[in-house]
Amino acid sequence: MNENLNCEAVEKEEVAEELEVKEQADSPVSCEETAQTETASEQGENLSQESCGCEQSCEPSNCPPQEQVEINEDLKEMIKVIDAHFVFVRNLLKYNKEKDTNIGKMNNELSAYREGFYSKLFKSIALNLIGLREDNSKALREFRDKGLTVEQAKKYLNYAVYDSEDLLQNLNITVDGDKVTYNGRDIDKWCDGKIKSCPVDDFELPEAPVLKDSTLAGVTEYLGAVQTYTTEVLKMNEHFDKILRVYIENTSVYEQGVHQVLLYPAIKKIAKAYLKTVEESDAGLAKLTEENATEVYVECMTAFLARIEEILEICGVTIDSQVSDKYDPIKHRILKSSTTNLPELNGKVIARYTDCYEMEGKVIYPQKVDVLKYQN
Repeated sequence: MNENLNCEAVEKEEVAEELEVKEQADSPVSCEETAQTETASEQGENLSQESCGCEQSCEPSNCPPQEQVEINEDLKEMIKVIDAHFVFVRNLLKYNKEKDTNIGKMNNELSAYREGFYSKLFKSIALNLIGLREDNSKALREFRDKGLTVEQAKKYLNYAVYDSEDLLQNLNITVDGDKVTYNGRDIDKWCDGKIKSCPVDDFELPEAPVLKDSTLAGVTEYLGAVQTYTTEVLKMNEHFDKILRVYIENTSVYEQGVHQVLLYPAIKKIAKAYLKTVEESDAGLAKLTEENATEVYVECMTAFLARIEEILEICGVTIDSQVSDKYDPIKHRILKSSTTNLPELNGKVIARYTDCYEMEGKVIYPQKVDVLKYQN
């Protein structure tokens, strides 16, 4: 009896379990919930993988910190500051480039101005002085050996004065006591009221900036200080530019007419030479005798020629008395040629009548000579 009851109970439990499984299998709600649960789990894994940028899943604590966004913003701000600074630097470089270009142009103009300067400025004066020197040198060589009478000495001493007066007239120089005019200008007053005073200020630059802190704030402060410092330097440059312009204007005053800065000292020297020649000539005439006529003439003429040579030196002229013994077509001018049957003597200089004069490395007055010419 008991065994039969136990068997019936077991069979009822088995039947109940089968019915429960059958109901779960037939229920659609249960299947959808299961699918949604599985899908959500898969999406969670995918999101976890995408959030950290890794192929494998990782814990949230291993992902980059949220502060990365704030660092990027700081970097952007620093880029703006640096960009602004380099715009300033580019403008500065552009300014300096333009300034260097202008300075280069000025140097080129100055070089062109200097080229042939002495030739343009002094050549006409030099040629007049050379002619005067050669004429009187020839007379001095002749009369030193030949001797002079009192009347001849008087005549040639007066010639020196007359030649000096002709020189002044040719150069448009007038001498009235201590007053000297050139082309109608009083050379002691030619620049009165024309020279401007240069602006002078004492500039003190601030201390050069130093980067004290490598943080964004420190770099920003440093770049700002650099720009302030550079701005002060530019103000000084602008001031120096003004001074330079005044100097250029003042220089242009000196360059008016015939470049009086260097020319006027030579003009004064010529005027003084003329006055000294008159003085020495008068003194020589006063003491002339038959016994000292030649000596007085030689003394006065030697001093006269020395003054001419001094002025020629101011004019940039060099005198070459002993040019090569071999004919040089640049430095020699042939007055007469004599034949020779010796080929090695062809072109040999056998007589010299003048000196050779050069200015800025160029011959402006060749030496007059006689040469030998080979003829078979």
